[in-house]
Amino acid sequence: MSSILNSIYLDLLMRGRVVKSYSKAVPNEWVEDIHPEGQLLYSKVVSSHDLKIRVHTDLALRDTQNHPIILAAFGRLSQLLESSEELHNAELKDSEVEACILVSDDFPDEFGYYLVNHRDQTAFWLQEVNASDLDMWAYDEDLYRHKLAEQYWRHVTDFPHYCSLSPKVWDQLGALMLLGAVGTHKIWRPDSVDAHNATDQEYSEDSTVPKDAETLARLERLWHQAKEEREADCNKAACNWICGTRCFPITPS
Repeated sequence: MSSILNSIYLDLLMRGRVVKSYSKAVPNEWVEDIHPEGQLLYSKVVSSHDLKIRVHTDLALRDTQNHPIILAAFGRLSQLLESSEELHNAELKDSEVEACILVSDDFPDEFGYYLVNHRDQTAFWLQEVNASDLDMWAYDEDLYRHKLAEQYWRHVTDFPHYCSLSPKVWDQLGALMLLGAVGTHKIWRPDSVDAHNATDQEYSEDSTVPKDAETLARLERLWHQAKEEREADCNKAACNWICGTRCFPITPS
């Protein structure tokens, strides 16, 4: 290293701005995946009674300093899973439940988590939680269920590789986009939802549809392509991510 580069390196080091040295070795049995948008994700399957649950994290596990953090958090989550009678009495299949560990290298002793239920498209926890602490407080049960559904779709968007979305989900998404299409880009088919439902933005001044007509029409075409290709393993993550990003802002309440 030249004296100039060495000087720059030392200056950055003193400012705490040098990127850490990373290893490609991740902790035992953790799998590395690349999100469709490029970030690295990690997951590991834990066995709990008769369930095999995939646990996700976005903690940078190529950084070996984070290994003790994730191992400790994984151990705590495993204990919660093992002791939860309600979870094991819910008759869920392996593919219907996933978990996510929420930890940070800035606060290594703090531990958070959630689980998702693909069958019911909701998020849940293994113990009593305070909705206000989770920024999920709602004044009635319906709104709270809506917030849980939003958390579910956020999970599908953030960790799309192993989600098992039913064909029903794709059909529901198509109907929601058709319902919102308007104007010259309005999509109209005799057998579609639009054939017997006035489109929301066209006939409602206070429409809650979050996209304009042109965008909805474009997304509807993308949805058809993703729906046709979602079964291929190489396309699963991208197609799940597309579905999650579309369902998240228009989840019906």
